[in-house]
Amino acid sequence: MQRAYKVCLSQEQDDDLRRFARSRTLPARLVERSKMVLACALGHNVEEIAKQLDVARQTVSRWLGRYSERGLDGLEKDLPRSGRPPTILPPQIAGIVAKTTRETPVGATHWSTRTLAPEVGVSASTIGRIWRAHGLKPHRVSSFKLSNDPRFAEKLEDCVDLYLHPPANAMVWSLDEKCQIQALQRTQPGLPWKNSWLNQVERFFRDLTEKCLRRGVFHSVAEVQQAIRSYVDEHNRNPKPYLWTANAKDILEKVKRAWQTLTTRGYAPKKLAALESIERHLVATAMAAP
Repeated sequence: MQRAYKVCLSQEQDDDLRRFARSRTLPARLVERSKMVLACALGHNVEEIAKQLDVARQTVSRWLGRYSERGLDGLEKDLPRSGRPPTILPPQIAGIVAKTTRETPVGATHWSTRTLAPEVGVSASTIGRIWRAHGLKPHRVSSFKLSNDPRFAEKLEDCVDLYLHPPANAMVWSLDEKCQIQALQRTQPGLPWKNSWLNQVERFFRDLTEKCLRRGVFHSVAEVQQAIRSYVDEHNRNPKPYLWTANAKDILEKVKRAWQTLTTRGYAPKKLAALESIERHLVATAMAAP
């Protein structure tokens, strides 16, 4: 007989789970588990949820049980599984991560799994696993650069509030630098750069490039201009506005984790003015919450 579960969610928990369930970027397993908990909170039993999501009843029961015991952590992390003892010990892993992020090979700008493996005495596949576990991609330059503004959190709160709640009939402009052009000597080498999260317009130009220009063949500037105008006209037949959904708290938590990564890798400045601003703001927000 299946155990009956009863889930009561706070408004914050409900918001988090709904965001997870709608996400197209989170792991599919977390999206599915979030839907299980939401359905249970609406009063559906294990069998009904299993039928809705086309999964086994045992699967639904397992994750509802994990949520009841551990909350969101129970959904995000699988329990450890038995296996052979690790052959690469933590100090060696830390050394590989440090070498990856702080050194470069002779005659190259970054390590590959094959060039680093003989340097540290492990296989290329082991290097690959360690990189994936730590989110390292030395061949890519796609992340973000952090501001150390002492009023970072307050300014971000104002900006996000404007994006989420613009005045009636207002037009909000977001201006950013040309982010592909960077100085060679960066102030935060521990975090490669990425496009600004403020500049949603870049998404439109990305789509235009991918769908209209990248694979096109053009014999003159006039042909390129005509192709762009045709794409824009077609896009405007059924336009879909970009809707800003991220709240300040989530963004600040993400930036806080990035600062912690910089600190761990030894790239953070001595005075962490922005991090202090973020922590003050998060504490104040938590105290003000009902």
